Amino acid sequence: MKSFASFPFRSQFLSLLVWLMFLCAGLSTQAAIVIDDFTVPQTQTGGVGGTVTGDTILGGERDVTMYNDTAEVYINSTYGSGCHLVNTAGDNSWGYAYLSYDGTDGSISDDTGGLGHVDLTGAGQYDGFLIMLTQINGRGNMSFWVSQGDSQYGYEYVTLPRDPQSVFVPFADFGLDVPASLDEEFPAGDTLVDFADVGYIGINFGLATDSSCTIGSITVVPEPASLALLALGGLMLRKHK
Repeated sequence: MKSFASFPFRSQFLSLLVWLMFLCAGLSTQAAIVIDDFTVPQTQTGGVGGTVTGDTILGGERDVTMYNDTAEVYINSTYGSGCHLVNTAGDNSWGYAYLSYDGTDGSISDDTGGLGHVDLTGAGQYDGFLIMLTQINGRGNMSFWVSQGDSQYGYEYVTLPRDPQSVFVPFADFGLDVPASLDEEFPAGDTLVDFADVGYIGINFGLATDSSCTIGSITVVPEPASLALLALGGLMLRKHK
């Protein structure tokens, strides 16, 4: 009986597919603005927030605000690499931790213009946030806040998948599609944000009781579909040579 690889066409297709996967991975790691690669350690527990500084953090500082004492954050420390978030509540209560990036002010208080006027689009190259979810146990969500300049806000809510994967959050999705369960309202002016003029980024992580997740990195990248098309074009050129 012949194996899959013994068929010339299938073997060639398989090798090209592997090449395509490596090319996509290479493009995605090179073409990015790093918000946080979580190599700078930080531990926040017991409802106490704090700040750390580092060159691999956008704006030079990461601020962590804890909304309750059941949420815990371990970054590149107790649980290894990445940002490990835990909710230890055993009474069906959700735990929340807020990561914000607003420049080096040494405070967890929001400075909506602290990043100045950062162009997250890279002059039109980048289309959204890429969150590398490397581990998840239970249920969770993310709420993104981005300020234009130092005043107007854009918002996006994302339910975390149940399995580890890359989560792409397009800039185009930011608006007021807030789940009714959150019981929140926002001004009509806070619907559109110019991502070429960003003063502040905040990401609120929520975890259900006895849940945890690990974020490997947060970057800004081109839309994954465009990366795949670029790689596919390279594959076709290679095939016809």
